[in-house]
Amino acid sequence: RTVIIGLRSTVVQLEKEFRNAFPQMKLLVANDREVGGIQKRNAFFAKVVSQRPDVVLMSHDTFKFIPQSPEIIKEIIQEELDNLEKDLGVIYENKYDINKRVLKGLEIRKENLEAQLQNIYHQIEKGKDRILTFDQLGFEHIMVDESHKFKNLMYTTRHSRVAGLNTSTGSERSKNLYTAIRTLQRSRGKDFQATFLSGTPISNSITEVYVLFKYLIPERLKEMNIASFDQWAQVFANKSYEFEPTVSGDYKVRERFRSFKKMKLLSTLYNEISIIVNARTHHIDRPKAVMDVHTIKPTEGQLAYFEQIKTFLGTGNSDYLYGNKTYTEDQKGALSLIALHHMRHASIDPRLLNPDLEDPGEAKLRIIAREVYRTYTESNDFKGTQAIFSDLGTPKDTFNVYSEIKRILTEEFDVPSEEVVFIHDFKTDGKRLQCFDDLNSGKYRIIIGSTEKLGTGTNIQRRMVRIHHVDIPHRPTDVDQRNGRGARKGNEMAKKYWDNKVIVSFYIVENSTDALMLNNVNTKMNFIEQITNGTIQFNRLDMGPVDDNGSIDYKTLLAVAKNDPLFLEKEQLGKRLEELQLERSIFKRNRLEAENNIRFHSREREKVSKNIEKLERDLPLWQLMESKETYYGLVREAMGLPSNAQDTDIGQAIIDLFEKHKGMVSEHQVLKMDGASLCLRVEDVETHSLFVRTDNATYGHGARRIVVNPKSVADYMYNALSKIPRSIKDQKELALDHGHHITANQKILDLDFDKLDELKEMETRMEQINDELDKKFDVDITDKEKEPERPVISNTESLDVGTGRSL
Repeated sequence: RTVIIGLRSTVVQLEKEFRNAFPQMKLLVANDREVGGIQKRNAFFAKVVSQRPDVVLMSHDTFKFIPQSPEIIKEIIQEELDNLEKDLGVIYENKYDINKRVLKGLEIRKENLEAQLQNIYHQIEKGKDRILTFDQLGFEHIMVDESHKFKNLMYTTRHSRVAGLNTSTGSERSKNLYTAIRTLQRSRGKDFQATFLSGTPISNSITEVYVLFKYLIPERLKEMNIASFDQWAQVFANKSYEFEPTVSGDYKVRERFRSFKKMKLLSTLYNEISIIVNARTHHIDRPKAVMDVHTIKPTEGQLAYFEQIKTFLGTGNSDYLYGNKTYTEDQKGALSLIALHHMRHASIDPRLLNPDLEDPGEAKLRIIAREVYRTYTESNDFKGTQAIFSDLGTPKDTFNVYSEIKRILTEEFDVPSEEVVFIHDFKTDGKRLQCFDDLNSGKYRIIIGSTEKLGTGTNIQRRMVRIHHVDIPHRPTDVDQRNGRGARKGNEMAKKYWDNKVIVSFYIVENSTDALMLNNVNTKMNFIEQITNGTIQFNRLDMGPVDDNGSIDYKTLLAVAKNDPLFLEKEQLGKRLEELQLERSIFKRNRLEAENNIRFHSREREKVSKNIEKLERDLPLWQLMESKETYYGLVREAMGLPSNAQDTDIGQAIIDLFEKHKGMVSEHQVLKMDGASLCLRVEDVETHSLFVRTDNATYGHGARRIVVNPKSVADYMYNALSKIPRSIKDQKELALDHGHHITANQKILDLDFDKLDELKEMETRMEQINDELDKKFDVDITDKEKEPERPVISNTESLDVGTGRSL
């Protein structure tokens, strides 16, 4: 019995698809409205037991209400508690210099787990006989659609300050699923017992792989001595530390898992538990996403504000920034978080930070609107639609991205207002579905939305011809989800009228973080794809300067703000350096393989040479037997048979000898002549072997058994020794083949890495750049108190902006 769980919005569709595919199977569906409330849910769970369906289908929300076995919960909590106590023990024993807040958090977590454990003991003692738990429902397997919704699984770690890690307490829905899967694994005594289905199993960070392993292969992890996240990180991750000034003038250490190791092993483990199904593997007919990048010159106003941001980074003085000066605790602890916030918004439109500024003119939003209008007119004949994505500047009462793009489209390009809609205006499921229908029909031509509201669960592809990215998300899956609104099966108009493609447009403002963000998200996307499909070629990888939360390290952001040519050179040099290092890695691997091959083929050639020597020493034995009559004469003489004995008499004599010793474990020399003996080894009543032994080797023929045909038995020694000439020829050919392999591999060893000088030169230059950037960074720190004597732009002052140009 299998339970399938999916998103509430897709349960109806899953039911329809299942019934069409498996009409003979008994399916029981839990409708969220019908199982609302404790009594209704318990009644449904009772129905699962009494009706004995083949498959039960329910939503994620309903599944989380299934009570779990207290015994399994106790086991899981105890494991987490044991890991936490080990972490604390390591800290105390080694006297680690750990943040007091972090240490206090670990101690509180331990107290909470202990309290949960006591509560579970109480439940077990009290018993809940009237409530069915998961282990009593008879399920044998769990299928989880959109499994990435359950990635927030609890774990223990000493690395609580590392950026990008989920909260260690986890979510209730993830705990519930984990307990259910653990229940099945315990009952079956092995890993898996669940099938996860997701288009984004790894959405942003390699650390997410640990969660999948914890769910699906806990026993395999134990075999690898990985019982906790920290042990996993010790094997596969490297933690980096970056010092950054804070608003208060102090310095904070930022920690993150930036680089990873043993990627081939990680990829192998991942591919052992996964099956990749995508448009490429199954040749799905869908439009191709064609990337289109627009580089935009910053306006005078943007350049001026980027200078302000640079000054803020150098001084920590927030008077140089627009907008609200109330910061979150995280922002107070790192200047880069504040600066990044301002730079990302300012690259779109500085009015997002200061609504009182003047229209910047030919800036990003107007350029995007012009591109939207161009595609709008080009696709008019078939009412092609477009989606504009922005997670920044969402609709509100003040200046925002959505309203400004619509204003430009309607006022400056005369696009009918009713054809431009915001996803945020459709509040209910019914209104959203109607909106999607209207887009697919061509009633609406342009929709603007965020990744969260428009990027998932929206089937609006029928007429979609272009996707516009106003901002650039830091997670590869967000970009993938956005692009997937058009580049998917069912896009009829793109196939019919638009060369079966969907244009994906990015808009990069120079001197901003746009290019860095786009490069980073593409790098992550490529790394994740290589890991999941098993094509990764290197063991180490660097995920770049943008962390898993979308933050950028201080030095990188400072270099971007300054438009430092050294930083630009470093970015370009880094890509080429990575290529050369990969080439050298492959070169070294090829040399290592060549050395191993030479050793192997040399050993084998030596063995073959010895075989040839033995065979050639035995060749005269065969040459004595000019014919079978000569052979028979030698055999008669050796066995003491009369000269007129026929071949069948010879064979029968050997058979008789076997019958005489049948069942007696022994070895008998049947006959011996001129250095060769025909031997019979009897092992038991049923098992024996016949072979020819010389001073140099043993020879056999056929099945090496006595058969019922006496003539075949008589010819055995002749047939066995007749192989010597052919064997010599074969062995000499094999020796030559080994020699060819040795020669070919020696040529590989004789090669030099012809790009070594270029690699060394680039490595040296990269060290120089890093040193120079570090010196500049140190100067910025030293001069922190030396603020430039220039007027600070207030929130209410307007800038005299120029007109930027679009390339």
